[in-house]
Amino acid sequence: VAPRPPPPHVEAKPVEPVTQPAPFSSDAVLARVAGLRSRRAYEEAVQVLNTALQEAPTAATRERLGFELGSLLTHQLHDVPRACAFWSTFRREHPHGRYEEELTSTVANLGCEK
Repeated sequence: VAPRPPPPHVEAKPVEPVTQPAPFSSDAVLARVAGLRSRRAYEEAVQVLNTALQEAPTAATRERLGFELGSLLTHQLHDVPRACAFWSTFRREHPHGRYEEELTSTVANLGCEK
């Protein structure tokens, strides 16, 4: 019986490390939104907040980010139809939430309930 030839040498490729997505950080989202606000990039800030709202892990975080989103629509973009629609949904999702007083005043000033 003839001896077996050695197996062909195969170069091992380096294994790419598996990167985990960064954990959700509302502080990071709010810092990014603050930067966008300072540059008057309000629609981009709205997009960042909409995305963050889908990823936010808790109701309290969604309430905080949602309030920021509504504030942008109301005070920076002055988009009354979008703001009123947003605040209506926000109020249903966060009845008697921590922003209730501000929300009542904002909705009244916008004329949403006419």
